[in-house]
Order: sequence, then structure tokens, then C-alpha cells
Amino acid sequence: MSKRIRIKDLYLPLLSLYIIAMVFGDSDFSKIQAIDSIVFLIKIIVLFGLSVIIIGIGNISNKKYLFLLFGIIIINVVAMIRNGMELNILNLVLLIFASEKINMKKIFKTFLITYIVCTIVVIISSQIGIIEDTINIRYSLDSLARLLLGTEKYERHSLGFQFSNQVPFSLLSIYLISISMKQKNLKMFWHIIIQGLNILFFYTSGSRSTFVLVILTTLLYWIAARKENTLLLKLLSKVAKYMYPILTILCFTAVNILYDRLPYWLNAFSNFRFTYAKRTIDYYGIHLLGSGFEAGTVKSAIKEYAVLDNGYLMLLVQRGILLGILVIILWTLVSIIAAKKKNVFLLLSLVVIALANLIDYHILSYRFIPFMIILFHSSDPTISPQVELEIKPYKHSLNINKRGIRI
Repeated sequence: MSKRIRIKDLYLPLLSLYIIAMVFGDSDFSKIQAIDSIVFLIKIIVLFGLSVIIIGIGNISNKKYLFLLFGIIIINVVAMIRNGMELNILNLVLLIFASEKINMKKIFKTFLITYIVCTIVVIISSQIGIIEDTINIRYSLDSLARLLLGTEKYERHSLGFQFSNQVPFSLLSIYLISISMKQKNLKMFWHIIIQGLNILFFYTSGSRSTFVLVILTTLLYWIAARKENTLLLKLLSKVAKYMYPILTILCFTAVNILYDRLPYWLNAFSNFRFTYAKRTIDYYGIHLLGSGFEAGTVKSAIKEYAVLDNGYLMLLVQRGILLGILVIILWTLVSIIAAKKKNVFLLLSLVVIALANLIDYHILSYRFIPFMIILFHSSDPTISPQVELEIKPYKHSLNINKRGIRI
């Protein structure tokens, strides 16, 4: 028994190592050869360690979703033969597998602390000159840019990461995980800090969509925190359960079938995401096993600018139809679990994640591991809604027997 406990206790340190590797791998630290090699070594260590945990713990009690996760692993391994080695998905799936015996609250806390610390280290490093704070000059003709920024020209600071939208999106993911963990007990000062940083990162990084999503999250939270949140709960339950497959179908239809019929203003409002998506899909197509990790990115083989800023389409182009379907099923199952639990705070987080995936590729992001592992934690009290028990007066009819004793 003690041996099993020691093996199980490796999970949280391995989770921390994986987050460290992913955050630094996403930053300009990866341009330093020694650090890039260390990041790859950490991923190998995590892969080996998680395998040991799964073997050491033995049987997984929740076997309903094994076929789904084994399918993701097998398809990913086959795709690696064609598209090159990539360990992130393997580690992500093993983190879901190995999490079953771990308390979800500990996973949430470990993830948040590690993620926040690593992100702060990268930002500070970019400001003191250890790594570069890349500045991109952008122009936008849409009304949202003029309204929020007051100009069509603006600077976007990367703050040490490879892309300027990574820090704003890190803030959004931290906010959603905090809401899902604390639920109605999240303190007011945390919301104030989040919105203050949201404004700061908006003006430094210029990520307008994420800025709006953080504000939307706060509005939804305060509606959900009210005692009369039954209507919102019903609405989110219906929306969340089918949102991921519906948005996938809508995005695919808009680009592949309705592209010529889309109004210009809609394309311009989205910074011409439809145009770039059309170029990418026309060039690469959508295949069973995907077109590799550079398809739809700045490293794409397309000579014209064709960055695919849509997570649902990027999933299909890079990873392929087979893996794409399984990933959408995974998120749908997580949403169904949250709906069955009637957890309005978890549901609003899942809806915001689904919306965020419309503007960038987040559906397989390590930032949302705490949500993916819900698949094996449907009975964990952490995801049960924290409600105040209603104490009702005890009522019982009193009868008096022949001796005058109440019973």
C-alpha cells in the first residue's frame, strides 16, 4: 500500500515539471539551445514518470473513457511517423490518465501556482533583458480597434513569449481556473486584480478579443454568483453540452461552403480570419492524420500570409479528422459532466474556452489540463457546486400516549 502511495505522489511534481517545460517552451527561452534541450529532456522525464504512475497504480476504476484516450494516443503516434515527433499530446493524455487517484483541488492549486510563477519569470526576464520583448507594429481597420485603442496603429509586446497574445490569454486561463476552483467563494480583490491586469495587458499586447472575453467572464460570474442563477444554469447547460461540435461544424461550413457569401464587414471585424483560413485549407486540405505542426502557422509553406487563427479549423488541419473528432468528443463529455453536476461556474468556464477557441488554437492547450482531467473526476467534490445548505425547521407530529408521554 505504501508503495502505491509513493508512486501516486509523483503526479503533482510531474505536473509542475510539465507546466514549466511548456511555459518556457512557449517563451523566447526556447531560442537558447541549452534551455530548449532541457525543455525536451523534461518532457521525456514526464512521459516516463507518468507511465510509471499508471503502471504502478494498476487498474483504472473509471474505464468508460479508456477507448477515447487510447484512440488519441494511437492516432497521435501514427501521425508522428508522418509529421514528426511531438510529445505534448502524449504527455497531456497521460496526465489525464494518471490523475484519477489525485484530489482535483490539489491539481488545480499545483497548476495555478506553477503556471503563475513561470509566467511571471518569463515576463520579468523580458523586461530586464535576459530574453527579448519583441514588439510588433500592427494595423487594424475594424471598429473594435478604433474604439478600444483609439488608433488603427498599435504596438504589441510579446513580454518574452513567442506571440503577443500569450500573456493576455494566460490571464484568461488563470481566471477561468480560479473561478472553477473557488466558485462562489472567489474574493472580490481577485476580480479587481484580474481586470486591472486585463487593462494593462490590453494596452501592452493589444489582444482585443481576449480583453473582451475576460470582461465577459466577470459579467457571467456575477450573474452566476447570485442566488437566482437557475436561468443561467439551464442556459449554460444546454449551450455547453453541444457547443464544441456545433462551433466546429459552423467554422468548417463558413470557410469551406459559405465563404463567398460572408459579408465583408464580418471578415474585416475578425481581422480577415476567414480569408487566411480559406488560404490555409485550400493549400493543405483536411486529411485523416493532419498536415503537421507548421500548417496554419507563421512557419507555413504558404508564401502569402495565412495564419489560421481558429482553433477548431487548426485542430482539423494540423491533427487531422480522426484526432480532431476524438478531441471534440473529449470536451463534449467534460461539458456533459459539468452539466450533470449543475456546476454553473464550471459551465461558464467551458463556454468561454469554446469561444476563445474561435480566435486561436487552445483546444489542446496545456493551459486547460485542469478541465480535461474532469473526465476521470466526475465524482470529485471539487467539481460539485458549492451551495449553502438550507436549514429547514424540524417538523414532526406529536402524539401523547396513555401515560402522557410525547412520542
